[in-house]
Amino acid sequence: MKKIILSVLLAFTMLIGNAMASGLKEYKVEYVVAGSGIIYAENIYAYSAIEAWNKLKQKEKINGKEAIQRSVRETSGN
Repeated sequence: MKKIILSVLLAFTMLIGNAMASGLKEYKVEYVVAGSGIIYAENIYAYSAIEAWNKLKQKEKINGKEAIQRSVRETSGN
């Protein structure tokens, strides 16, 4: 179990490091799914806010749930 957790942490660290080295920025996206009234928030890695917005829209299409309100902002981690 300990090895699995360490492997996951290592993979996550490598992914984040690779994303930052390639010029990707971290954006926090928040959205409300129609009919639920629940606010969801997650981080998306993209080169621009527009790309992050488009990734969120693509995720909506895949999930079949349309958001009625969205916001995208860059996190200040750098």
